[in-house]
Amino acid sequence: MEHDLGGMERSVGGSAAASGRPLARAARASEGAGSGAPASAQHPLGLSGIDPRPALDALIADTGCFVILLDAELRVVDANAAALSRVGMAHAQAAGQHASVMMDDGLIEERLGFCRRVLDTGEPVRIEGMFKGAWSRTTFRRVKDQQTGASGLLVVAASADHALPAPDADSVAHVRASRDDLGRLSRLTERELEVLRLIGLGYTTAEIAKQLFRSAKTIEGHRLSLGYKLGASGRVELARIAIESGLVHLSPEDVLRIARQGQAGKTRRVGVQRDHADEN
Repeated sequence: MEHDLGGMERSVGGSAAASGRPLARAARASEGAGSGAPASAQHPLGLSGIDPRPALDALIADTGCFVILLDAELRVVDANAAALSRVGMAHAQAAGQHASVMMDDGLIEERLGFCRRVLDTGEPVRIEGMFKGAWSRTTFRRVKDQQTGASGLLVVAASADHALPAPDADSVAHVRASRDDLGRLSRLTERELEVLRLIGLGYTTAEIAKQLFRSAKTIEGHRLSLGYKLGASGRVELARIAIESGLVHLSPEDVLRIARQGQAGKTRRVGVQRDHADEN
């Protein structure tokens, strides 16, 4: 499935009018996709004589999702403020940058592979996994400029608590990422991640101890260690971190898998550092 995109010039940090930004045009191109009906028939605002473009600009800004538009070379064309904040880049820095600069090294091969697959086939894909320490569901869709024939990729990442269509309801293939980017959570042990999730779910120390078959003293030690590693001053702040990271929406099995990936990533990094030291 491919959506029309009327022009794909780079505009991150540009001075183009909001309604002319590529992200807004990409969103408009997705309206009524595949229906074959004219835009005015697809959008009720078009029938009323009201220009829907400002509303779409606001939707992109306020949607609560991270939205990025890439060209066929996977360079950044445009991005909303939420996406730029998550990857720690300013508008001026992002323009023309390759998508790989926004990813942890461990994610590059897999995520770019999905990008190229969608560009090649036109079939959208939704990937679930950890990105920058937060669980997200990222949808990749191909868009095309009918005037120039240029293709690009619209990337929309939603948090774990963000409502999405039921699996298969929107004809998007769902894939569990094979690699996760734990961000600051990579500092935690497997047990600490389990405890953090349960704190986020509102369990007391005694209740967590019972669930994990440990003493209350041991759980309290994990809580203190969590506070030190995450810079959290108390239980309430730890709960906030657990909620924001999406841990509270995951099963215990998912949390264990993520924890083990984090430990494997540490082992790989140590190995690379040792190899580099030996070379020197």
